[in-house]
Amino acid sequence: MSKETQYPSLTKSDPPINGKIEGETPPTPPTHPGKEYKLEDFSQQAINRGQQEINYLITAVDEKIVDALKQLSYAVAKLAGDKVDLKPVDRAIEEVSAAADKVAGEFPPGCGDER
Repeated sequence: MSKETQYPSLTKSDPPINGKIEGETPPTPPTHPGKEYKLEDFSQQAINRGQQEINYLITAVDEKIVDALKQLSYAVAKLAGDKVDLKPVDRAIEEVSAAADKVAGEFPPGCGDER
């Protein structure tokens, strides 16, 4: 579809419309396999759904990172024996784990179904 077909009133002499500059193409929505993306859906429900997904993914990544750090600490302890003091590392991992627990989950307190 040509620009003229999309924006019939836009010619070279026209000023920008709604912040659009001549020749600027409209945004292309991101592609999500198996999921339709509605660029024009700015409803509160759509925003909440998106935020829930973001919160879930953040907490899932945090948990995976903490688990990986614990496994790494365990492997170093097993290989190094008493040669390496891992107490500070283990304390730091526990601090990260405690901080990650405070990050809002998929359903943060006061924002919907409490699970």
